[in-house]
Amino acid sequence: MLHGLLNNNETIIVDIREKEELSTKINNEVLHIPMSDWGNLENKIPHNQTIIFVCQSGVRSKRAVLLMKDKYPNMHVFSLKDGMNGWLF
Repeated sequence: MLHGLLNNNETIIVDIREKEELSTKINNEVLHIPMSDWGNLENKIPHNQTIIFVCQSGVRSKRAVLLMKDKYPNMHVFSLKDGMNGWLF
């Protein structure tokens, strides 16, 4: 499923890790908005596209999904399971 979403031009990956956590950067196509900047986060994300939130361990990205789903119930939002820790190791 993730592979299909990543190859879709309508999917946006949002890295919500803090700046000091970015020793591992995904790539230049990823939108980086720290979770601590949540007020700006929701205004910078298109609500008509599929969003995959990424953090270090998956905890904050799950929270981001819940927050977005609460405000925009029909939005297609996902959390990368285990975050960057699971993706890289």
